Amino acid sequence: MYLLTEAEIERLTGYKQKSAQVRWLQSNGVRHYVRADGRPNVPSSALDIPKETRVGPNLNAVRRAG
Repeated sequence: MYLLTEAEIERLTGYKQKSAQVRWLQSNGVRHYVRADGRPNVPSSALDIPKETRVGPNLNAVRRAG
């Protein structure tokens, strides 16, 4: 399991203070765990976006020339 770094959590929440980060994560429904020191741990899987909503190239539209 990959955990977001402190910098990634700060960028995600917009807060540096750990208690504010935890409040933001709770209010936005992001799965997280609070460490003994009060810092949140956020598994990267908590931010997984369902395939249907992902934006990217339509690989089905690419045809192999042959």
